[in-house]
Amino acid sequence: MFEKAGIPLPETDWTWEDYAAISKELSDKLGDGIFGTYNFTVDGMDIYLKQRGKQLYDMTNGTLGFAQEDILEWFQYWEKASADGGVVTPELQVSNPHDDTSKSLLITGKAAMTLLPSNQLAAFQSLTEDPLILHPVPRGPKGTGVVFESSQGLSGYANTKHPKEVAMLMDFWINDPDAARILGNDRGVPVTETNRNLLQEEAGAVEELVYDYTNFVSEATKTEPFDVSYNPPGFAEFSKLAQTTTQEIGFGRKSVEEAVSSFYSGTLRIFESNQ
Repeated sequence: MFEKAGIPLPETDWTWEDYAAISKELSDKLGDGIFGTYNFTVDGMDIYLKQRGKQLYDMTNGTLGFAQEDILEWFQYWEKASADGGVVTPELQVSNPHDDTSKSLLITGKAAMTLLPSNQLAAFQSLTEDPLILHPVPRGPKGTGVVFESSQGLSGYANTKHPKEVAMLMDFWINDPDAARILGNDRGVPVTETNRNLLQEEAGAVEELVYDYTNFVSEATKTEPFDVSYNPPGFAEFSKLAQTTTQEIGFGRKSVEEAVSSFYSGTLRIFESNQ
């Protein structure tokens, strides 16, 4: 789609202003019904916050890691980008979710960019002959805000009668090369460099893109470190509220300021009720 529009791929140090401008340019040049990007207000929120020294959940202190004013600009950014015509319409976003391979506008050639976990690239690439690429997200004041972290956690019971065996099982999952080959990168690339390198040696073209990207992220965090934080308590409720807020803005039911105020007060209630 970039080639069809005659637009060069962006540099890796692009900004959110660049992202909005490129999204609009793609939409303008490719015509009605084709969009530069999906709206990822919700999925990109923690990245945006980390780029500004904040985060969704402050695990160290057990508190929310952001204030209302920290996210207002993020919602305003997407509202303006949508108004400018570079973003998938709310109607299409609902009927064609970005993470649904059977409905994604990325696959049907109606949207050029979106935000997805790297391990989903192969599934999306298998449904289109157009080559897909992974590209670093736009940078903020403190860098990319993308942290190379696990997609799952494996834990053992603290009072188990078999601590040695539990440790052996965990060690197998994490460090054994045969386990790495069996698991592949379906749930993300291996967290250890040794097993990551092992699989990369046997990687196909699409997998190579994933490894190149995750290696890029790993290197970037050495000079631009970020605190790792997992989903806040009550995340399912939080995510639903965030999606509803985005739709209220998109369908014109609330102004950005009204919607964000309700969203933040609702987030506080959800967080407090799940302590």
